[in-house]
Amino acid sequence: MSKLSNIQSKKFGGLIAVLNDREPYEPILKTLEEGGFVDTSDAGISVTEKGKCEIDRLATLAGFNSSINLKD
Repeated sequence: MSKLSNIQSKKFGGLIAVLNDREPYEPILKTLEEGGFVDTSDAGISVTEKGKCEIDRLATLAGFNSSINLKD
């Protein structure tokens, strides 16, 4: 059974939060921004193409179905 590290789990959780129109905790959001996984603007937070690839990668590592339907 695959398992994510603590860092990977936090990143995955933060990305899933953004996908669900929630704002992750500030330290997680900062990590996601610095990594280029999310964009922030006055309109809100959105997952970048790099972030979508990372969600797919982490979901696969965690043993989830990697065909998660990511909204645009």
